[in-house]
Amino acid sequence: PDVSGVFLSKNPNRRAVMRYSILYLCLVCTILALHPQMLSAATSAQAVPWTLSPVIGTLGAGLEFGYRPHALWGVRLSATVHPLPDKIELNRVSYKADGSSFGAGLLFDLFPRRNGFRLSAGLYRFRLKADISSRMRFQNPIYDAISRQTSGAALWNRFGPYFGIGWTGGAGQGRGLSWHGSLGGLYIGKADVGYNLPDISVPPHLRRKYAARLRQVRESVTRQVHRYRWYPVISAGLAYRF
Repeated sequence: PDVSGVFLSKNPNRRAVMRYSILYLCLVCTILALHPQMLSAATSAQAVPWTLSPVIGTLGAGLEFGYRPHALWGVRLSATVHPLPDKIELNRVSYKADGSSFGAGLLFDLFPRRNGFRLSAGLYRFRLKADISSRMRFQNPIYDAISRQTSGAALWNRFGPYFGIGWTGGAGQGRGLSWHGSLGGLYIGKADVGYNLPDISVPPHLRRKYAARLRQVRESVTRQVHRYRWYPVISAGLAYRF
């Protein structure tokens, strides 16, 4: 029997994550709309409410378009792409970002001190794809040499809620340049994992044992990838107020 090929692990909770993310966004919008202090333009008008910001960070490089009509709150639209081949290793599994990754978010900012410090929440639509690889170990040195490298891909492709803090410079000032930075977390849920296993010739009396070992490797790698459901978001850039 053929003991090689691609193993695919599907995430059955994708629709549930999307439903809860949309409900979460509706709740945030309702809270912002009903809060009486946020409706008071007399005490919260800004000199220049519009900003355009190039940004670079863990979600990639892109642009943010911001609108802060009141001292207490504002909104931002964010769009990023991830062209850099970043590579990290976590628990013996290597991840290399794919160039097709992107993200687009709608973020609501709350400024409790009416200065540049902000509390942020919102919703991202993102696609994050990474090539993954892990080493397999066999007692037989021949199979160990042939099967030393295995590979596959992990794909996160859905909506997810974001929470974070940050700073926006130039609050209450006129046109000009300022800086901004953010630190937060994006819930990405479980990935869909496709894993390419080595295609080698196995003697008939070892096929069952070899197939069992491949199943163990597939399950181990999938389990390691599924451990990571939160993506750290760190970004910084310049902002032009107009």
